[in-house]
Amino acid sequence: MAPSEDRPKESLVARKQRRLRQELALTALKLFTEQGYDKTTVEEIVDRVEISMSSFYRFFPSKGDLILELHHIGSRDLVRVIAERPPGENLAEALEAALAQQQDELQQDLAALRQFEELLAENPELRGRLLAEQYGLRDSMAEAVAPRLGASPGDLRCQVVAIAILSAHLALDFWSTGSDSGQPVDAIRSAYRVLEPLFTQPG
Repeated sequence: MAPSEDRPKESLVARKQRRLRQELALTALKLFTEQGYDKTTVEEIVDRVEISMSSFYRFFPSKGDLILELHHIGSRDLVRVIAERPPGENLAEALEAALAQQQDELQQDLAALRQFEELLAENPELRGRLLAEQYGLRDSMAEAVAPRLGASPGDLRCQVVAIAILSAHLALDFWSTGSDSGQPVDAIRSAYRVLEPLFTQPG
């Protein structure tokens, strides 16, 4: 399936905003890598991008919120894509389709993605922000996967599957520290395959 299939068209304003958010995030990552997360200020980030402080705060409440933007797999987008996939697809198929849609973004800047994973590994605060984001999306993901599991979103199985899918980004840590030349999308696909036994409806 081509990555562009079933992807809704993005408005010009939304596209510009997405690109600016991405530029802010990648600029922040460069500064974090050069001088450390704690020593980098919002003022330095906006100066590099040449926007106002007020413009920055329209997108991000704080410097820490840039970290969520740097998580290229996009947990919130993943929930949305799974929920919008055709109802006839099983969960494994829906995840593969979602991964195909996100492949271009994951492959766009491999060096930046590696830098982010290294930064995340070294900073407990940043890891905590991502874990909090994933936990906060657990119920939304459970609602998205429930119809494909034939269960209620509140069931333990749906909740476990939801948090497991949201945690599959851990595969990027293995990818960033590994010695092989594989791609991040392949690492995430491998993580999804590990989870597939959970997707089969009981009975």
